[in-house]
Amino acid sequence: MASQLGTLLGPSYTVVSKGVDGNTTQMMLDRFANDVLNQSPEFVVVMGGIVDVGRGYDVSLIEGNLQSMYTQAHNAGIKS
Repeated sequence: MASQLGTLLGPSYTVVSKGVDGNTTQMMLDRFANDVLNQSPEFVVVMGGIVDVGRGYDVSLIEGNLQSMYTQAHNAGIKS
C-alpha cells in the first residue's frame, strides 16, 4: 500500500508505513505518538480495525481508538 501511494503521489512526498500486521487499534493507539506524532508528518492515513472486528471487539471501542488517533493528529496540526 505504501509503495502504491508513493507512486501515485510522486517524488514530492515521502511515504512511510508504520503498519504492523495483527495489530489492534489499541496497539496502534499505544504507539501512535512515537510512530506518527514524533515524526511531524504533514498528513497521516490511519487504517485499522479489521483485527479488532475479527476478535469480536465492540465497535464503540474501535471507533474510540480511531477517533483518538484522529484527534491527536488534528491537535498536532497533521492533516488526516
